[in-house]
Amino acid sequence: MRILAMFLAITICSCWPHNLISAASSSPASPLVVVQQHSLPSVDIKKLISTAKKYQGVPYLFGGVTPKGFDCSGYVQYVFAQNKVKLPRTADDQYRNGQIVCDSVLDYHKLQPGDLLFFATDTSPKPAPKSKSIAKPNSAPNSKPAISAVADSISHVGIYLGDKKFIDAETHKGITISGTDDGYWQPKFVGARRVAVSAPERPKSFFEYIWALFE
Repeated sequence: MRILAMFLAITICSCWPHNLISAASSSPASPLVVVQQHSLPSVDIKKLISTAKKYQGVPYLFGGVTPKGFDCSGYVQYVFAQNKVKLPRTADDQYRNGQIVCDSVLDYHKLQPGDLLFFATDTSPKPAPKSKSIAKPNSAPNSKPAISAVADSISHVGIYLGDKKFIDAETHKGITISGTDDGYWQPKFVGARRVAVSAPERPKSFFEYIWALFE
């Protein structure tokens, strides 16, 4: 009887991790991840936005990564680094990180302050291919382009502030706040990514509650 009980215990233990992994991978609520980034760093979003706005007016500088001058991805990387979140240097690599918020069409119900917005501003015509590519038998004709292909078209990135506004480094304006729904940016939108989540607020102490009553 004791041997039978031990056999059953070993069998259950050996099967349990497999069942747990299968359930996690098949869950419809699992976030769609661009890269193998299972958890996002926590950050004080209000502080992040405050950091971003602090550099308004700093001039644009191609390749710039300091407050002396920024390009778009250098600015985003610097702001997040000031809040202890490490991001890649270029806009296309930043697009490949984090979690997908929305693609192609801006969905304001999904966007949160601190999300990264990506745009394809290079509208110059691409040279026509010399020969037609043959589709693979298993490829769907209406499937979305691969992430790497879309990332190659990205040339601009900014930080979403909320209320349909974002802050970015623009060539002629430097660090400025723009509207996502204006005639220039809206048709150039490619996608949004979440690279950090809002840190839970620390509960206030009794003295902080009392002090708030007199503010």
